[in-house]
Amino acid sequence: MIDPRWLSPLVSHAPISAGDNVRIAEKPYLGALLLRGDLAEIGDNAADVLGASLPAAVGETAIGTGASAMWVSPDEWLLVSPTGAEQVLIGSLEQALAGTHHQVVDVSDYYTAVDISGRRARDLLSKLLVADLHPRAFAAQRAVATVLAKASVWVWMLSVEEGVADPTFRIFVRRSMAHYVWGLLASAAREWGARSDAPGSQRVAHDPRSPS
Repeated sequence: MIDPRWLSPLVSHAPISAGDNVRIAEKPYLGALLLRGDLAEIGDNAADVLGASLPAAVGETAIGTGASAMWVSPDEWLLVSPTGAEQVLIGSLEQALAGTHHQVVDVSDYYTAVDISGRRARDLLSKLLVADLHPRAFAAQRAVATVLAKASVWVWMLSVEEGVADPTFRIFVRRSMAHYVWGLLASAAREWGARSDAPGSQRVAHDPRSPS
């Protein structure tokens, strides 16, 4: 669980925009859990909680009513929940999986997320990632653990909204590496006219878990 007194690691950075080409913005305070267990033993009960079956193969994801799930390894999944919902999700999973060998770890305070969208989002990320992002290999709702320069990240291509041709990629990165990754993204976006963002360009420091 994220300490409600904490600010997001990128709170000092305003979103970056280069028109329709590139848009970069932090998506802070998402709930993040790591679930481990044998898929054959926990899959059905976990699916009842999540509202979707756990992904069964590398690159697969699932969008449920309770949370979204990303395949991490044959017995591990990253579960992403709405802001503030992680504790309820943990309780529901522990109850549903009681009597099975499993582990649920709250890593919400360990990661933040950055969304990259726009016509050139795929081109921007291709400068920095070793993963193959070509549409034939990386379509909507695919996810991969990879390296962005020297930072370990998870990259998730979200569903393309109806009527919107451009994809959105969501990067999950450790808080300690967030400034490093943001700087690389900002520098890579210069090609399309984005300014290079730096700490000091304050955006509104509002924690959505707290009352306005």
